[in-house]
Amino acid sequence: MMQRVINAPARYVQGAGAILELEQHYREMGKSKGIFILADRFAAQNFSADIAVSFEVANTPYRIQILLEPCSMAAVRRFLPQTQGFDMIMAVGGGTVIDTAKLLGKEADLPVMVVPTSAAMDGACSGVAVCYTEEGAYESYIKLPKNPDLVVVDTRIIAKAPPRLLVAGIGDALSTYFEAAACAKSGTLTPSGGLQSRAGAAMAHLCLDTILHQGVAAKAACEIKTVTDALENVIEANVYLSCFGFENGGLAFAHALQNGLNTITAIDSKSMHGEKVAFCTLVQLALEANRADGSLELLQQVGKFCKEIGLPTNLEELGYEDITDEQLKEAAAFCLQEGQGGKNMPFEITVQNIVSAVCTVDLMFS
Repeated sequence: MMQRVINAPARYVQGAGAILELEQHYREMGKSKGIFILADRFAAQNFSADIAVSFEVANTPYRIQILLEPCSMAAVRRFLPQTQGFDMIMAVGGGTVIDTAKLLGKEADLPVMVVPTSAAMDGACSGVAVCYTEEGAYESYIKLPKNPDLVVVDTRIIAKAPPRLLVAGIGDALSTYFEAAACAKSGTLTPSGGLQSRAGAAMAHLCLDTILHQGVAAKAACEIKTVTDALENVIEANVYLSCFGFENGGLAFAHALQNGLNTITAIDSKSMHGEKVAFCTLVQLALEANRADGSLELLQQVGKFCKEIGLPTNLEELGYEDITDEQLKEAAAFCLQEGQGGKNMPFEITVQNIVSAVCTVDLMFS
């Protein structure tokens, strides 16, 4: 009998200045031996002092190490001996360092605290890690035994990050509801390993509602580096609601096509993950609009929002202006492979359907 399964971080904390209270959160987790901190170069250069003050005032042992390479099992093995004597691992930075710390926590059997320095993606809360080779080539998605034990989001830090990062996170979050809705119709299993829960569907809907109604205002706040209610709400949508929605609602076509586009190694796209996902969400909506019960109006509405907030809506803006028909067919074929979200759509699609939908979006929004 199939069951509903819900995965989420054990605890989520968000607010301006939250990074100054890391030691307090650490203690509230019942820990005292000390914390091993993995940071990327940007986080180490800009936030080491804030981190240190929190732990030094309380005389809590800590060690900060900088990750300068892709997330790989080789990197995890190198850092693993350094975690001995500590009772928690903390990641401070972007997706690469977060995924490395999550894998390190699994191997060391230690709880993990995550402190993201941007709202460009929802990986801070997720129970998966994207693993690469030491050279940076994609290797695999690794399902972890649990989600992070604690996620601490300092909205003051997010507000000072480049607005493009926030917008990319909005692009990633934009797909959450539409992919979950497709999975609800097809009855596919979610990344949590069960049927879609009502909580997952509700979070996905709230995520979409938040970014559509407050995304533009949040971007404006980020441009002047000011924390507002709109920015707080959109950060929560990007980091938490999006993650909860995809893990417990399901992934479908948009992320699958994004993965497919990433296989076209001959094209050096400078677009971020969330920017690609936003475009691929429009392609999913175009596929759905071609159905008898589809809505061209919805595609136009979402495309208008993308343009307003600065997300790419055509191949040129995405950095794929030189893509060939064969490369596009290659990307389309990839997302129809077993294990990819193209199989989770509630109707059958073909490579030609996908190519036509991409061209439709490209023409509509060029």
